Amino acid sequence: MATLVKKIKATTLVETLVAMTVLSLVSGMAMIIFIQVSAPASSVVYLMEAQQRSAEVMDTLSGGYLEGKRGRVLEWETDKLYYEGELLEYAEEVVQVELNVLDNRGRQVYQRRRLYYVHEEE
Repeated sequence: MATLVKKIKATTLVETLVAMTVLSLVSGMAMIIFIQVSAPASSVVYLMEAQQRSAEVMDTLSGGYLEGKRGRVLEWETDKLYYEGELLEYAEEVVQVELNVLDNRGRQVYQRRRLYYVHEEE
């Protein structure tokens, strides 16, 4: 054991750490490039718009508006994206709104779900 410790020098350890760091950086960059190249253009380009608009829609919905509604409650289209919202009964007085965002080819770009408490006003 003592001879093994003598053979390992500090410079060897530093060189190994530097090589491992460079290797991890290069592989990380290669993975990022691969994901961007292999992903469909519509999902990369319009993902942020889909996230932003679906969040705005979900924030404006209320339990009072959703009360008594079932099935498809939202449908609208922008230049390149199609939004459709569906209302499902999750539990008594609780509904789940599922908003799907599709591109112009019908591929799903994004999906958002949120639970709402629905109760009758007295």
